[in-house]
Amino acid sequence: MLGPISSVYGSVASVRNAAYDRWLLTTQRSPLPVLCVGNVTVGGSGKTPFTAYLAEHLVAVGKRPCVLTRGYGGKYSGPYHVSSSDDARRVGDEALLHAAHLDKFGVSVVIAKERSLGASYIAAHDLGDIIILDDGYQHRRLERDFNILLLDVSTEESIAHWLNGDILPLGRLRESLSQALERANCVVFVNRLPSQNDEVAQLAPYLRIGDALPKFQLNLKPSHVVDVASGQRFSLASLDNRFASALTAIANPSHFFKLLDTLGVKREKNIAYRDHHQFTQKEWDKALRQGNGLVVTTAKDAVKLRRFVGKTNQLLSVVLSPSFCNEQQESEFQALVSDTIDVYEERYENSE
Repeated sequence: MLGPISSVYGSVASVRNAAYDRWLLTTQRSPLPVLCVGNVTVGGSGKTPFTAYLAEHLVAVGKRPCVLTRGYGGKYSGPYHVSSSDDARRVGDEALLHAAHLDKFGVSVVIAKERSLGASYIAAHDLGDIIILDDGYQHRRLERDFNILLLDVSTEESIAHWLNGDILPLGRLRESLSQALERANCVVFVNRLPSQNDEVAQLAPYLRIGDALPKFQLNLKPSHVVDVASGQRFSLASLDNRFASALTAIANPSHFFKLLDTLGVKREKNIAYRDHHQFTQKEWDKALRQGNGLVVTTAKDAVKLRRFVGKTNQLLSVVLSPSFCNEQQESEFQALVSDTIDVYEERYENSE
């Protein structure tokens, strides 16, 4: 029954892409370079931690990046400059997570349902000199200078989501993979589960993508645990043999539950809500009770749950840190980003 609907959805997406490709639909160019981090499937693929990595790298090389995102799950349509003290119910969980993490690097976060308006807002208020467009791959009205396409290779199931070609609602693709690849400047394969296959060469069966397109592998591995009430950091070993409930509202909760298995958490209950779900006091109380006073969650969920926490050792967040599979890949990726910025700056200087 979903087949015909999927065909219609895919056709609409293809016609829309073709209209933008042929300039039949108008686009807006920002006065700032735009680097887009996105994916081709619904659900998580590591966009949020990768965006944070990219922002931190740009700061390290002397740039002033600003993260622009839709603010999905929040009430504000924007443009709005997000503060780390904002409420996730108003600005969205991912935007608040970015603001809370990147504030110490001096990186601003702006939400805007219409991303082109958000880009204009960033330029007008001098919030940065480079825009990182988070989860905007299919939002084509705002032109971008560099498209980074993330593909999840954590499990056979996650690979099938983008490899089998099924469009929404039959499958998980937002558009055809071939069309997404045509706009990509590079592809990053993301592994979100501990694995011995830390080299891209091990992913040969899935590299049926043009040889000319740069490919990288990013590993998302747990680095530490944070007590949400106090902000204190602990080693991953602190979770071993701890009894708790696992509470999350992410696109692929099974990845999180499998991760907790590897960390030795003795879970009383696995509780999963739909992606971007805004938790209630009743849901928090129930999870705390089921976990005998302790809940373990993700960093993305922690920014929504922190308002319920009454004391330390009630809510622990597992933090994932991104890293390329080797230094050569990281250097090559950073060189691509640097070249893009150099080309933009040269074009800007010539237009003066």
